[in-house]
Amino acid sequence: MEVAQPAEPVIPDSPRTFPVVIRPPFQGHSASVLSVAFSPDGQSIVSGSSDNTIRRWDLNGNPIGDPFQGHSDSVWSVAFSPDGQSIVSGRSDNTIRRWDLNGNPIGDP
Repeated sequence: MEVAQPAEPVIPDSPRTFPVVIRPPFQGHSASVLSVAFSPDGQSIVSGSSDNTIRRWDLNGNPIGDPFQGHSDSVWSVAFSPDGQSIVSGRSDNTIRRWDLNGNPIGDP
């Protein structure tokens, strides 16, 4: 009897299968990346870094626009709004900033 082989790799003890895609790491921050998040539609990624910036990326690792500038210290947390139309970021100095998708701050910290 011949046993069919799965078309995709399987993690032992896991009922899920997935395609394995190996891509080069995203390049653009000049210091450690501290936080990442997917957009609600799954089509982009946002990252926060100890280089004091936030970056948006497409799924292939290409930067979308320029880095968001405005924090004076490491960006520890980033997230998209539920509707995907803005981004929030937090720092260790107890401030939270909100940004439009082009990197413009919305309001004051």
